[in-house]
Amino acid sequence: MRKKQTVCLSELQYVNLTVKGHEGGATALKDPGLGAKISLVKSNLVRDKNLPPVGSVLIRSFLGEPVQAELVAMCIKPAPEAGFEYIGPPLNVICAVAPLTIERI
Repeated sequence: MRKKQTVCLSELQYVNLTVKGHEGGATALKDPGLGAKISLVKSNLVRDKNLPPVGSVLIRSFLGEPVQAELVAMCIKPAPEAGFEYIGPPLNVICAVAPLTIERI
């Protein structure tokens, strides 16, 4: 007899960021230790930013076909909450640029 397995689903968590060279803020999906291998960024966020590609990667989705994506280096930091200032240095992060179409729900 096969034992039933339970599935635990948790609500997605988001964080507000500031991106060097980008007006306003950006919203990112948190990966609380779930094992993402690389950060993805919407192509429209980096369009016209003249970020030189540092490589490329094949992104495999659980839906659809794999997509070839350029890798770019970005400087990001948490957006401060109202009335506060973030004084830490920005982080240099390598991100894969992809035409993400799923919006935050």
